[in-house]
Amino acid sequence: MYHDRRIGQSRTAVVVRYCNTKRFLALMCVIVLAATTLLSACAPVDGVLRRLGIAKGAGVDSGDVLSESNFVRVITSCLLMDDSEAIKAAYETIPSVQLDNMSLSTFTNYVQMLSGLTEGRGLLSSFKIISSEEAIPVQDAMVESIPNQEDLIRLSIPVELVFSDQSQTDPVFIYFQRAEDGMPYLSKSWVDQCLILFQYADHYFQAVNSQNINAIYSMISNSYLDASYSLSDKSIILKAREISRYYLSRVKSEPSEYRVVALNISRVEFNQPSVLTNDLEDYESRRVGFFMNSVGTVSVDEHIINTLSTRDYYLYDDYSRTIGIGDIATSGHFNSLFGSPKLTTIGRLLDASESGDSESIRRIIVEYAEVSFVIVGKVLSDDNWEGTIYQIRISEQSEDFSLGNSIYVGMSRDEFMKLYPFADETDFYIENITDSQRYMLHADFSQDESDTLDSVTLELVD
Repeated sequence: MYHDRRIGQSRTAVVVRYCNTKRFLALMCVIVLAATTLLSACAPVDGVLRRLGIAKGAGVDSGDVLSESNFVRVITSCLLMDDSEAIKAAYETIPSVQLDNMSLSTFTNYVQMLSGLTEGRGLLSSFKIISSEEAIPVQDAMVESIPNQEDLIRLSIPVELVFSDQSQTDPVFIYFQRAEDGMPYLSKSWVDQCLILFQYADHYFQAVNSQNINAIYSMISNSYLDASYSLSDKSIILKAREISRYYLSRVKSEPSEYRVVALNISRVEFNQPSVLTNDLEDYESRRVGFFMNSVGTVSVDEHIINTLSTRDYYLYDDYSRTIGIGDIATSGHFNSLFGSPKLTTIGRLLDASESGDSESIRRIIVEYAEVSFVIVGKVLSDDNWEGTIYQIRISEQSEDFSLGNSIYVGMSRDEFMKLYPFADETDFYIENITDSQRYMLHADFSQDESDTLDSVTLELVD
């Protein structure tokens, strides 16, 4: 279950030691001095802290440490502060043991980074500390990405931030650590690694904004250090150029407008609000992620999608274009182009809803040694048929057959990526829509050291 705590409804902590009283008085002095400074929206420092429960005594609760709810409340309050003195005052209310002895500058950088999670979401009204049981799936996802950090991740408890704007359904989490004795604290290692991710993202966005191809190349190269395949420098440089071109032509948001939407030790994710759609007629938002990979470097998750070239809608035989996906074909035409098939399989009758035709429409599979076809059409007699070509599949290495005179079985993954630099972002599924018809190509690569194209399938998608 969630443990729900309303911000602004904290219990007054009892300050029992002289040093704790001194710490609390220091906080109040800072608040008085900063009373004219505006924080998130336009509330004064003391008003914000009072609403969050800090100015009412969220000092040391017992045993010289803050209780879990008060600890989270103090950290959460810092997300609303843009004044370094106010953040310093909050920092000084937290016993050093609960900050893992991190410096003020590190703490300030961290909470200012987290404050980006609150932008554009309305008033931060409450938080929910996720139960240990419900935290497990969240922890599991992080462990899968960085298994060498499992010990730290298992100590980390998500806190959901609740905002007045309920229109945004994606949950927003920050994290704290819970020691074996139950003490809440903020791990310096956690903070440092989050800052590394965030700063890497900042450098990356600076590189693409300035069209620095060499810097982009250097940063995306890390993405392949833990991949099951490798790419040549030439292919990675080509991808860097395409990223630069994409940002120049499609991403209309300024870097200052990118909003951080997720941040933890394994991943930071940003939303870009104004990106031109594929048809260049409208705007949409998209996300860019940065994550720690299994070898301890940062990978970039751009998820830019290549569009299937209309050139690759066609099957070539010995450099000559023959037929295309979606063409009307007959058995006689196929015999004249490719000779007699190795096997023709007449499938079951298709329902009218499947074929779009109320007549006797069947799925017909025509196989040759190196290429096969799926036809949706009619059987005219035992050896004659006609219909629409729904699928073309090349499954054997051939010196003759290719798609678009460029994609052939036996080519290396590296060669394929020079044609479609972002194919790996979509697991080598590449699509296009022409005249309201969707086309899809899937490239399947070998799992051995050769890393070559095993088969390629082109099909119509209903």
